[in-house]
Amino acid sequence: MSTETVELDGHIVDSLLLAKVLDLILEAEGDSPNRYKLSKQADVLMLFYLLSAEDLAALFERLGYRYDREMIPRNVAYYANRTAHGSTLSRVVHSWVLARSDRPRSWALLCEALESDIADIQGGTTAEGIHLGAMAGTVDLVQRAYTGLETRGDVLRLNPCLPEPLQQLHLHLSYRGQALELEVRRERVRLRSLPSGAPPIRLAARDREVELNAGQERQLEVERETTAGARAGVRSEVSCSDPDPRRRAHRRG
Repeated sequence: MSTETVELDGHIVDSLLLAKVLDLILEAEGDSPNRYKLSKQADVLMLFYLLSAEDLAALFERLGYRYDREMIPRNVAYYANRTAHGSTLSRVVHSWVLARSDRPRSWALLCEALESDIADIQGGTTAEGIHLGAMAGTVDLVQRAYTGLETRGDVLRLNPCLPEPLQQLHLHLSYRGQALELEVRRERVRLRSLPSGAPPIRLAARDREVELNAGQERQLEVERETTAGARAGVRSEVSCSDPDPRRRAHRRG
């Protein structure tokens, strides 16, 4: 990715960092980012964070609006280049919606969110207390966004999209009375149910659906997802980068 130096009334900023600090520059000059096409944090993108592509399609149809699946990547790309991440929660949301279309960038944002309190990336806010919402969001991102975990149509569904540095995941779940051990790799998922009196559940990995009884183990092969196919997957939709320092004046959301 190319970079250049930009000068803004005496402020010299690397163009790749411009979106992250432009709001601070404007505030320092007595201006406001609200007057420009600049967002402090994820707002519109929360729609793709909270709702799956299938949910959005159903919602748009019910409201009588035309739904175009390509609107998701278009909006993600638009706001990703105009968001300053003034809230630590913003990185969690952006990492989620980029989990399938841009895994390296998603992973980098997750790393920044993980370090937000430890490294005090906003320059002094850690002393006031950690951001539990952001920390919980990073766990949720790994558990659900990167595994594609969701429940829909009485089926526990998995649609894994692990970023390159994340070779595998091991999770413990509780679903409909069954205690489950989940192992996710790029090529397969394995789910083991501990013995119990719970009724069987339905499990799906991509397009393959099976039944899982208590005390049983299932392994399902999954194909690597292409970028085009990923955009149509669960939830709208990688080296850790050093977080940029933030000044104390930038409040956490």
